[in-house]
Amino acid sequence: AKMFNYAGWRRACDGLFVVFALVFIITRLVIFPVVVMYTTLYDSMEIFQPFFGYYFFNLLLMVLQALHIFWAYLILRMAVKFVFAGKVEKDERSDVDESDGTEEDGRM
Repeated sequence: AKMFNYAGWRRACDGLFVVFALVFIITRLVIFPVVVMYTTLYDSMEIFQPFFGYYFFNLLLMVLQALHIFWAYLILRMAVKFVFAGKVEKDERSDVDESDGTEEDGRM
């Protein structure tokens, strides 16, 4: 999508953003918790007894799900701006690259 943005193809960039947002929401907020987390939390209890790795692995999956929720919030906020303003001015997920002045004189 960034290549289309740099090339000036706004329609293609907007279309890819919509596809990205839909795929992200469906896979990360629907399929991941229903299939993966349910399997590791409940179905695995029928096969194995809980041990340290079980708790650690599931804790990491829950942290990943919390990150998915945060990222989905950022994407949905961009989508709302896209719907009401007609375009997204900048990618809110990216940091702004600014020079701190150390590169101008050639020294680091």
